[in-house]
Amino acid sequence: MNMKNIYLLLALCLGLFAGCKPTDPQTFRIEKVLTPELMPLQGLTDPFRLEIKHPYLIVQNSEKLKDSIFHIYDVRNNELKCAFGSIGQGPKEYVMPWLLNNHLPEFVIESNDSFQKFSIDKDGQAMLKEKVTPAFRMALSESQFIHDSLFVVSPAFYGIPYMLKCDMKNEEPLKAYAYRDTTLINYADDPNRVDNMFANQNRIVLCYAYKKQIDFLDTDFNLVKRVEFDDYTPVYGVKVPKDEKPSYELGYLGKRYLYALFMGCTYNELEAREGKGVHLEVFDMEGNPVARYELQGERPRYFVVDEETFTLYSPMKGLPEDHLLMYKLEGLK
Repeated sequence: MNMKNIYLLLALCLGLFAGCKPTDPQTFRIEKVLTPELMPLQGLTDPFRLEIKHPYLIVQNSEKLKDSIFHIYDVRNNELKCAFGSIGQGPKEYVMPWLLNNHLPEFVIESNDSFQKFSIDKDGQAMLKEKVTPAFRMALSESQFIHDSLFVVSPAFYGIPYMLKCDMKNEEPLKAYAYRDTTLINYADDPNRVDNMFANQNRIVLCYAYKKQIDFLDTDFNLVKRVEFDDYTPVYGVKVPKDEKPSYELGYLGKRYLYALFMGCTYNELEAREGKGVHLEVFDMEGNPVARYELQGERPRYFVVDEETFTLYSPMKGLPEDHLLMYKLEGLK
């Protein structure tokens, strides 16, 4: 074999080895820069929480409105279909209501230690199906449903370093999962702090506040996959809150993907660029990175994602106040 053939054979072997090299587990197959759009709202609004039950978007307005706290929109034409709910002490009024995010067919409002489950009829009207008061009553506004009668809570702000699985009938949790140091009293200084916990029928997900880490667990708290990124140094436990540099700030768990909002800068730096330029990272239910979007507009807040159209909806901080922020998540299917 002459030298020319040897070089050709060597090049072929190197190409085969390169083709067999495993994909970097931290690589996102979709990388895009997104510009925002706006969805107009109708009537008096002050939105701060959302839920999606395609084709209907449920908007919770702040208690400044007192009446018509909840609005239901048809996202196919942005038409307001229903407005209901008043603040008060009456039998049909709400005390500190909280619209929950969940994968159930119904949307759920937590108020006064009870869950109200609503369906939406063909005309876009909210229909109360049932009201359930669970025996366990801690941190219910943070509840994430596994199914109709099973849910998980993470009462971190009570100083409890456990995630708890509960049902409707038992006063004590069915199971506890310690996700951080149980001897560390100061929650704010804990590098294993988790501010965002999500669940659906198959997964429980923890997004760490000061580590670039996401844990995907099954519904019995068994670790399925831990996603870790080494290229990030957080800042926490500082005297000036705006000097903190958090990791994952907010998120939303659909049936198909996890959508995690990654800060990657201090609050001072974010303020200097008017809240723009954060990243939305998308993972499948096995913890595999799918997409990473740089958001050129305003940072989302308490957002939801319609997985029929892969549209992200969020309340806005800036003007105009009578609109929602939207991002089309290109490339997802």
